[in-house]
Amino acid sequence: MSWTELVGHEPILERLRHALAIGRLGHAFLFVGESGIGKRRLALELAQGLLCRHRPTRELAPCGTCADCVQVAASTHPDVTQIAKPADKHELPVQLIHGLCGSLGLKAARGGHKIAIVDDADLLTVESSNCFLKTLEEPPPQSVLILLATSLESQLKTIVSRCQVMHFRSLTDAQVVSVLTSLELAPDEDEARRMALWGNGSVGRAIQFSSDEWQLVRRLLHDHLSEKPLPSGTLTREVQQFIDEAGKEAAARRERSRDVIRMAADFYRDCLRYQQAGMVHARDSDRAAVEQAAQLFDAETLLDLMERCLQADFHIGRFLNQSLAVDCWIDDLAQLSAGHYVEPIN
Repeated sequence: MSWTELVGHEPILERLRHALAIGRLGHAFLFVGESGIGKRRLALELAQGLLCRHRPTRELAPCGTCADCVQVAASTHPDVTQIAKPADKHELPVQLIHGLCGSLGLKAARGGHKIAIVDDADLLTVESSNCFLKTLEEPPPQSVLILLATSLESQLKTIVSRCQVMHFRSLTDAQVVSVLTSLELAPDEDEARRMALWGNGSVGRAIQFSSDEWQLVRRLLHDHLSEKPLPSGTLTREVQQFIDEAGKEAAARRERSRDVIRMAADFYRDCLRYQQAGMVHARDSDRAAVEQAAQLFDAETLLDLMERCLQADFHIGRFLNQSLAVDCWIDDLAQLSAGHYVEPIN
C-alpha cells in the first residue's frame, strides 16, 4: 500500500498529515461514506503511516517495505486490531467491543501506537456503542480508534461527538477506472470504464454489479421500472426471490435488499439526467429502458420515485422489517408511477 495509490480522498489525507505535523492527531476517527470507496484502505494506510519504523518524525510517509509496513498490509501486525460483524450475526456483538477496548489498553508490542479499526460501525448496538464511551473519553496513551460507517445517522450522538468525522465522497467514474486498472481488478481499461458505469462512484459496487448475476437482475429491474403501469406483483416476486437467494442470514438479505433499491434509485437518476441534458449515464444495455422511462414520466414523478427509493434504503438500514419494507416500496413505486399520491415515510 502507498499514500500515492489512494484515489479521490486527497483532502482527508491532507487533514491527517497536517494534524500529525502539528502534534494534534486525534485519538478517534469516524470515517463516513459509501461502501467500496476506500475507507478501510485509508484506515489501514493510516495505521501503516503511524507504525512505520522508517518514516520521518511527524510525517505520514510510510516506506512500505519495513516489517511494520508489511505486517499492516497483511493484517498481521500485533499492534493493529481489526473487527467486523461476524458472518453469523446481524450486528456487532458487545463481546467484540469489550475485547477491542481491552486490547487498546495493553502496552504496544513494538512500543509505538496501538490502533483499532472497526468495520461495519453502522451495526453497533446501543450497548456496544456505550461500551466504547469510556475508551473514547479516557483513551489509552498513543491509541487510535477508527470507525468505518456508511451513515452518520446510524451512530449515537455520544459517539459522533467524541470522534473526528471524516466524510468520504463518492469517486468519479475516472477515479473508479483508475483504481480498477491500477489494482488489476479489470482485464483492461475499456472493461474498467464499462464497470465504472455500474459502480456510481464506488469501486466495490462496480465489481459487484458487473457480475452476471447482478447484470441479469439489473435488466429485469430496469425493464419493469420503465413500464407504465409498473407490474408490482411480478416485480415483487422477482425481487423477493433474488433476496431469498442471499440465504437465511438477516444481514445478507438486508444488504441485498438495499443494493436492489439503490440500483432502482440510480435508474431514476439516469432518467432525470436524460430529461435534463439528453445524456444517459448508463451502459448501452440500459439505454433503451432509461429513454423509455424518461418519456413516460415527468421530472416531478421521477424525483418522487427516486426519493421513495432513498427512503426505503434508509429505513431498511435502520432495521425496519426487510420483507415488508420491500413489498411496501414496490407498491409505492407502482402508485407513484400511476400518478397517485403516496404519503411520505417519516
